[in-house]
Amino acid sequence: MLKTRRTLSRAKTVTEWERPAPIERTVVEPNKTKPLTPPLDVSQFGDDALLTAAEAAQFLRLSEKTLANWRSSGRGPAYIKTGGRIGYLLGDLKHFLASSTRRSTSEEGV
Repeated sequence: MLKTRRTLSRAKTVTEWERPAPIERTVVEPNKTKPLTPPLDVSQFGDDALLTAAEAAQFLRLSEKTLANWRSSGRGPAYIKTGGRIGYLLGDLKHFLASSTRRSTSEEGV
């Protein structure tokens, strides 16, 4: 970086070069995956229990973003929208898991 400054006598201008400050670099661990969230314990709920999108994602071991993408594309489990809130019935989530069971990779599925 070029810096111009005046001398004490202000009679002439002196130009000098300044070295820029070194760039601090951080080391990023390659391909570190997040640990899985433990599954939601639903043993105390009935099939008509209404779960939030976060709870449904935890139950299915998916991210909330995946559920949102599936909602917008018409895939995934059935959901309920009341006002601006999204909810999933536990029975619908269990049915979705049961219907997603496959015996071969060549079978049609989600």
